[in-house]
Amino acid sequence: MNESDDWKLSLIDKDLLYRVLSIPTCSEHEIRMQEFLLEYSRQEGYQAKKDEKGNIYLSKGELPNGQYFPCVVAHM
Repeated sequence: MNESDDWKLSLIDKDLLYRVLSIPTCSEHEIRMQEFLLEYSRQEGYQAKKDEKGNIYLSKGELPNGQYFPCVVAHM
């Protein structure tokens, strides 16, 4: 990587990364990660909800009609 790369590792919130990586989880037992994501979103003022399967839906807010923001999907 060089100075002109868009991806800057120095911009990563290392404390948050360490917190997320320290949450013990395994496939089909993600309750701790679900709880973390819901609490984190509440603290940050994001809208979040969990469905009956345990999926977390998080939104940073609402946009006026005709505007949109990208959708990002990740596996816990």
